[in-house]
This record gives sequence, structure tokens and C-alpha cells, in this order.
Amino acid sequence: MLSIERIYSRELIRSPSVEERKPGLNPMTREDVLDIIAQVQGKYPVGDLVLRAIVNDCAESRQKLQWQVFDWITKQHPTCGVMVAAAMSVVAVDEVTGLHICPKCSGTGIVRRGPHAGKDCVHCGGIGRVNRTLTNDGLWRSIHQHLDGLAMTSKQFHAQHYDQYMDAVNYLHVERGCAAKLCSVIQEQNDLVVW
Repeated sequence: MLSIERIYSRELIRSPSVEERKPGLNPMTREDVLDIIAQVQGKYPVGDLVLRAIVNDCAESRQKLQWQVFDWITKQHPTCGVMVAAAMSVVAVDEVTGLHICPKCSGTGIVRRGPHAGKDCVHCGGIGRVNRTLTNDGLWRSIHQHLDGLAMTSKQFHAQHYDQYMDAVNYLHVERGCAAKLCSVIQEQNDLVVW
């Protein structure tokens, strides 16, 4: 089974594959990968965008995510102002997709040794990167730089909007997890042999 990172990185046409193919196996083709991604995109479009932004470092996916999160925040929390919702959507997407290389699998997304060798890394979920967590002060500084002169203090933000922000971050994590899980389920159902 391919890791989530390998599925999404295979979608890109960068160069011919230099990976060695094992004789006698039916390797997963690019069409198989595109079929998996299409199924994920159809069921979890936001999760698909999160995975694209993380794995492929796709700026277009991040921008689409910001619009999706802005729309979600304004529907879930209609009392939240437009400017605050826009600031929170930018920072939430940056927090969830601005990742660091996983120290457990060294960014491969696959466990190399031990009883779980060859399986997705539990620490990063097979993506190869882990979240960077913002402190309360770091969160406020990030939000404040997008407020364009709106008079609001850190205490006011935390009292009025912190839970809304965390709901948006949680929404992105849940969608990402569902999309990643669906990738694995589809591979298991199709019983695809990989190389």
C-alpha cells in the first residue's frame, strides 16, 4: 500500500519514475493513483485540498482552502465579523498546512524498521510532515497582522473568537484525516499491488 504522501506526489508530472520495479508484480499505475485521488476529491474535497497543500506544497490549494474555511466560519459562526473570519481562515490554513518534516520517518511517511515496517508512520499519518503548533501569543500575532487596523486586543480575541478559530482548525484536521483514511480504504478494497 502506498503512503498518502506517495499517492499525492505521484499525481504530479515532474519527471519519469526512477523507482525500481519488481518483476512479476502489477504496479499501481498513474491512472490508479488518479482514480484514488478523484474518489477522495469527490467525497472529501476540503480534505483533498489539505493533502494537496501539505504534500505537494501547492499554493493554489492553500488559497482555495482559505476560501473554504472563510465560508465555513461565516456559516458556522455568523456573528464573527468578515475581517476576523478572513484573518482566522488564513492563519488556520497556515497552521494546518505549514508543516515540518516528521522526525520519526524523516519525511518518507513510511516506517522503515521494526514490526510496523512498510506501513504508514503513526506520528504523521503517512504524510511525512507534522504540524507546527502556535502558542497563544504567536496565534494572536498571526491573527493581528491580518486585521488591517481593526481595534481588538489579544484578550478580546481569545474571549470572543478563540473557540471559533479552534473549530476551524479542527475542521481542517478532521477533513484531512477522513481523506487520508479514504485513500487507505480504497487501496485495501482494490487490493492494489504496489512497488
